[in-house]
Amino acid sequence: MNPPTSVQDLLEAFEKLSPSNQAWLLTKLQQQQNQQFQEKISTVVPSTQEVDVEDNPWVRLAGKYQDDPDYDEVLAYIEQYRQELDTEMEVNDRQIEAEV
Repeated sequence: MNPPTSVQDLLEAFEKLSPSNQAWLLTKLQQQQNQQFQEKISTVVPSTQEVDVEDNPWVRLAGKYQDDPDYDEVLAYIEQYRQELDTEMEVNDRQIEAEV
């Protein structure tokens, strides 16, 4: 008997197996996958570098506008502008497609 040469052949061969053999094969494949995963993560070297959170500019800015009553309005303007740009890009894309 020749081994399967394509994924389709492999699936057909799998379906011909008894349910117990299918379960056994799936268990073996899972064990092999877990072993390969363990081998890969064993090569990961954890970082020992300390991170100073206070020097991170994103952390310093976090919550800066939390109590600003105008912040929601600014976000709405940004969203509106983004939608205008998206609409403009769609029009430009249609024009380019029409020319081609």
